[in-house]
Amino acid sequence: MLDVGTGTGRFSFMAARLATMVMALDVSRRMILTAYARSTSDRVRGDVSVVIGNGASLPFADATFDVVIAVKVLSHFEDIDPFIAETSRVLRRGGRIVIDVPHQLASVYQRFIRRGSIHSYRDYFHSMVEVRTAFRKHSVNLSRRVTYSAVPPSLVHAALCAHPRLAPSSILQTIIGSRRGLLSFVEGVRL
Repeated sequence: MLDVGTGTGRFSFMAARLATMVMALDVSRRMILTAYARSTSDRVRGDVSVVIGNGASLPFADATFDVVIAVKVLSHFEDIDPFIAETSRVLRRGGRIVIDVPHQLASVYQRFIRRGSIHSYRDYFHSMVEVRTAFRKHSVNLSRRVTYSAVPPSLVHAALCAHPRLAPSSILQTIIGSRRGLLSFVEGVRL
């Protein structure tokens, strides 16, 4: 499995419990070092390899992986075509790609949550039509879409987590865990 844009490695380390081999890739050296440091056991560290790299130019041979995941990555690309082309290229035939797609209101709510102290990439919204078109172009069949979160988690976090008396964590978990909402994971299968 390849985790593109692994950040601190949260999904990679969870996936290591299920996958034979996990490759955690991020463009940020600082994030990769953090991901490596978060690994607390030799067993997990042995199951997850880390590498610095860019999702639009993956440093792997064709048909290397059975699964590619990319969480909170697609929105960093203004043009998603190179990213989808690369993830498709490194997938084996029948392999699966799982990415998250923000809701079209993301561009509106991000203005309320952006903090000057956090230096992040600009976020771009990509419609399901755009994702489906890029998938088709690169021999990936959109197999399913799962919607989650009644409201964007970043907005919930900004509004409520800073004020724990306003809402207990159980309410936040219910809001974020809702199957009806603004955010979606899409899965595609490499043809």
